[in-house]
Amino acid sequence: MKFSTHEERMQHSQAKLIPQTLWDRLFFKELPDYLIPLMQESDLDLLHVLIDDLKPGAYPLSFFKNQLLCVWFGIALSHPEFNSETLQHIGDRLGMTDELMFQAAVLLGNDHYFKDLLTKYSTQSLQDMIAANNYDVFIQSANHCHLSILQYLVEKVPEKLQEMIASENYLAFRLAAENGHLSIIQFLIEIAPEKLQEMIASENYLAFRLAAENGHLSIIQFLIEIAPEKLQEMIAAQDYFAFKHAAANGHLSICQFLAEKAPEKLQEMIASQDYFAFKYAAANGHLSICQFLAEKAPEKLQEMIDADNYFAFSYAANKDHLSILQFLAEKAPEKLTKDDCG
Repeated sequence: MKFSTHEERMQHSQAKLIPQTLWDRLFFKELPDYLIPLMQESDLDLLHVLIDDLKPGAYPLSFFKNQLLCVWFGIALSHPEFNSETLQHIGDRLGMTDELMFQAAVLLGNDHYFKDLLTKYSTQSLQDMIAANNYDVFIQSANHCHLSILQYLVEKVPEKLQEMIASENYLAFRLAAENGHLSIIQFLIEIAPEKLQEMIASENYLAFRLAAENGHLSIIQFLIEIAPEKLQEMIAAQDYFAFKHAAANGHLSICQFLAEKAPEKLQEMIASQDYFAFKYAAANGHLSICQFLAEKAPEKLQEMIDADNYFAFSYAANKDHLSILQFLAEKAPEKLTKDDCG
């Protein structure tokens, strides 16, 4: 069963139980039909029968690692009454390896279950699983904001701290910023202050840019606070990516904040990439952004409307954004007669 929007998914009894980060990472906007009966079944014995019926070829997808995780999470999240022993037994019944069970526990983020599971493994096994796939469990703990698990991983292999943090060019830091996890960012900086500048600058200030794109003002403010000397570089990175994509996604507070911090660059931000901010704000129905941009650069409004063959008008019309169309018609009534608008 596929879901086009978050709102649509939230209307489904089973799909709404899955956290957004897991939905994005494992499910790819689709709840497999074979998983729904397992999530609905309340009788443990019958659930075991359904699990045993999951054989390769019986369902549309072969049961590789990702599908096993989907099944396990579907069951775990729909049966909060299951204790650690039951969840481990379900993993065994599905044929999950120790490494996959460890990964699932990290992604689940339940401290009690995580600690119970750890008693099964030797110190060497734990260290090997933590290091697997370039410290992926460390990265995913940051991604999912599981601070206590992140702290445990650091305590377990302190000699690998620098490697964990630097893994995939500081991916843990960037994912925390992208998802608005301020506590994770603060923790990473606290345990590796000497890596602060590298974390912030990695991938051309991608942490800052992703935080802006996703509307996380607290992250933006914190990064500027701890690295004020990098402010202009962060804002200008990738041709003013932060401003453009905050506008495209309707994050007015971010746009206002960036305009306040770099007023001398505001006109460049607005004009960047043939008025990207205005075009995509209009295309996505963000009237407040269009009004803000028109207010800040009134002399450029006609160019914004004309840009890319009346992109703003065309895409707003295609997506039925009536408020945008009314705004554009009010600001440039003479353009409605242009053949290019048709």
